[in-house]
Amino acid sequence: MNSKAGQRNILVLGASSPGGVGWVAAKRFAAAGAKVAVSARRPDTLAQLASEIGGLAFPCDIADEAQVLALAKSLKEQLSHVDAVVNAVGKVVSGTIESASIADLREAMEVEYFGLFLALKHLGPIIKDGGAFVTISSLASTHYVPGVLPYANAKAAANSLVKFAAVELAPRRIRVNSILPGSIDTPMMDPIRDNPAVMKMVTREVPLGRVATAGEIAAAAEWLCADECFMTGCLLPVDGGNHLRRAPFPDEMPASVFDSKSA
Repeated sequence: MNSKAGQRNILVLGASSPGGVGWVAAKRFAAAGAKVAVSARRPDTLAQLASEIGGLAFPCDIADEAQVLALAKSLKEQLSHVDAVVNAVGKVVSGTIESASIADLREAMEVEYFGLFLALKHLGPIIKDGGAFVTISSLASTHYVPGVLPYANAKAAANSLVKFAAVELAPRRIRVNSILPGSIDTPMMDPIRDNPAVMKMVTREVPLGRVATAGEIAAAAEWLCADECFMTGCLLPVDGGNHLRRAPFPDEMPASVFDSKSA
């Protein structure tokens, strides 16, 4: 990851799940020579990751405005600025129109939409001019994926926010983009991976024949943060072509899959 001004400072939000996209992205940026700050709600694993990569750990709940403000203050004091922010915070809230409650919708919006808004509002000012902000969305935000209505709807709202932010931060040449993965081979996918029949149904609709790895999503985030990337306001599918087809329908998969937070 090249920089005209030496070492880059990168903030990765949602980096406390070993093997998850945020975790892998933080390691990738650090391996490329960046100073990486990681933030998430779990201080124990967060501290572990920061130690492994020689970075900084800042426990923070992205949906809590006071905590995001405190994070921005700490980053400004310790790093003065960040070159890029990668938001890998995510929480799958399952449900359908029939089964979901207003509380489910609010829970999803708090994390996926309000959290992103707070990150853009309070962390945007410490991103250097010409920097980047990348958020991880989902194919479910643009395509029908059964069983995850609260999550999908919140991600769709976040997609709109990315476009507004791209225009509003453009005078500072800050690029704002979103990655849309399909299924990702992370620990969250264990219940699906452990069922060969279900895994076959998932991969059947992916033209390249498999789900993405966390490393492939992290690589896309790294490119979107690179100085050479001339994109903003984009929703980038990184899904092996899954967006050209569809997700499996409910009657094609066991009901238990849609009861899982790993859906």
